[in-house]
Amino acid sequence: MVSNIAGGISLVGQDGRARNIHGGLRSPGPGIVADPEGAAAYVVDYGGTTVSRIDREGGRVVVADGLSSPVGLVRTPDGNLLVATWGANAAFRLVRAR
Repeated sequence: MVSNIAGGISLVGQDGRARNIHGGLRSPGPGIVADPEGAAAYVVDYGGTTVSRIDREGGRVVVADGLSSPVGLVRTPDGNLLVATWGANAAFRLVRAR
């Protein structure tokens, strides 16, 4: 999966072609992390306030909201997510996001 800063999440197939699977985020940022099973990805919405889980079919579940311009995302060794925010100049731990 690829996060497009201009909007949308794309899924790149084995043939190298990308297709848009989700367009409901204001401005998906560079923060994108695959889930452990590879069935979805967690994505920050830099233009919004959320971290969402987007599955390979484009389904979206918001896993965190109320963040001020979330921009960075990483999975920690214990399976949690850390999200960095531009607006709050802080990092937050999302416990056991799945």
